[in-house]
Amino acid sequence: MFYYIDEGTDYTVSYSANTKVGTVEVTITGTGSYTGEIKSSFDILPAKQQIQKLETRFKGFFIDWAQKGSATGYEVQYATNSKFTGAKKLDVANNKTDKMTISKLSANKKYYVKVRSYTLVKGTKYYGEWSAVKSVTTKK
Repeated sequence: MFYYIDEGTDYTVSYSANTKVGTVEVTITGTGSYTGEIKSSFDILPAKQQIQKLETRFKGFFIDWAQKGSATGYEVQYATNSKFTGAKKLDVANNKTDKMTISKLSANKKYYVKVRSYTLVKGTKYYGEWSAVKSVTTKK
């Protein structure tokens, strides 16, 4: 036997701050014949990042990514293997910076690159998904 319950008749749902990046608190409260309350939370994260341009340079590369409206910063990660073991990670704390040149790398070497945005809310960093991984080979 199944029982169907209807929002507004049997329970109500309330949210806090549910449109911006950060943690959302949700409360479901029984009404009518139903009693009790369930509280839970979930995170709203920044949008997935995209690499717009990745170009080779002398012993380095140039990367240009999409600016995201809610981002307060970005992380750029690069490595010489696609699993990113031993990867270097750069924190770009200025949300106006959306491109950079990485230099002083090995010449004629393939590097794998990805980027993600983050939003700082009340001292907590909320990270978006990493971009698709792209590769570039440095010039001699």
